[in-house]
Amino acid sequence: MDQLSSISEQLARIHSRVIAAIPEVNRIACALYDAESDELTTYVDSTLQGRPLKGYQFHLSDSASLSRIAQTGQTRYLPFLQESLDRDRRHSRWLLDENYQASVTVPMYKRGQFLGFTFYNSFLPEAFPASVREDLEAYAALIADAIVSSELPVRILERITRLRDSETADHLSRMGAYCRLIASELGRKRRLEDERVQDIYLLAPLHDIGKIAIPDAVLLKPDVLNEDERRVMQKHVEVGLSLVDDLNALCAFSPQRFECLSRIVGEHHERLDGSGYPLGLSGDEISMEGRITAVADVFDALISERIYKPAWSEDEAIQELQRLVEVGRLDGSCVDALLLNLPHTRAVRRLYRN
Repeated sequence: MDQLSSISEQLARIHSRVIAAIPEVNRIACALYDAESDELTTYVDSTLQGRPLKGYQFHLSDSASLSRIAQTGQTRYLPFLQESLDRDRRHSRWLLDENYQASVTVPMYKRGQFLGFTFYNSFLPEAFPASVREDLEAYAALIADAIVSSELPVRILERITRLRDSETADHLSRMGAYCRLIASELGRKRRLEDERVQDIYLLAPLHDIGKIAIPDAVLLKPDVLNEDERRVMQKHVEVGLSLVDDLNALCAFSPQRFECLSRIVGEHHERLDGSGYPLGLSGDEISMEGRITAVADVFDALISERIYKPAWSEDEAIQELQRLVEVGRLDGSCVDALLLNLPHTRAVRRLYRN
């Protein structure tokens, strides 16, 4: 597989190979599973005709049939979708409305852990006999390998960053979760691609990667930093960007993922009014990834206990976020997206306590 291509591009090429042998495959799509939140989320798809399903997630435990597939590892074949599904869930309604007739669902795994599903759909009933299903399972394994390979360098680097200190480790987990909440909400309004939302979630924990080079005397100081120490701390952005460049030279990210990671690392301390660092970017100069990560980072800093300060209450943190929007520092749409998902942020804080 081509490491320089996005997963969407790789899936499109796989689909071309599939339909050369099995022309009845009108759609291939992948959904990824997050074990900690039990959420299954749409990720990438290759839909040849009709309206793709995007921006959708639900708890896997809410679906007995899909949970059974994930647990048993057995492929599910539905030869007559229109007779097999009801309209109680959005994805079922979508399949029926799009007039798909047959479906194959293949669970994907990495090192024995459930990764998600590959879905195959056809406009023809009984489109996938047993011999064809074996081939579809092989292609699903190829797709899973592409996803795991693309994420492996990021996971390794995140693990190294988490080892820096326990406070940082939990902060990284919360950052990924908060950024996904914001990006998913914005995705529904601004049509962000699911793969971009997933990249933001995957890469947001690396926003402070440059802090692995900050001396403990500064990083772990149990007091407010003085001016010299603040300048040392701010260098973590420059160091982080250098590490991103080195990692890209070694692992060859797709251009989309490299750009996303560079924006997250380089812009999460920029502010819309130009008061941030390291470049003092303002307004539209700051990317959506930078805006999302900035809001999540500020919120977590406020709501969490630090060695130099107690945790703010949720109400206090909300008021401060709204004030920062009013004075023109943070993106209002990102703050609104976060505040719309406060029950989820509370669940994240319960899950990842320092």
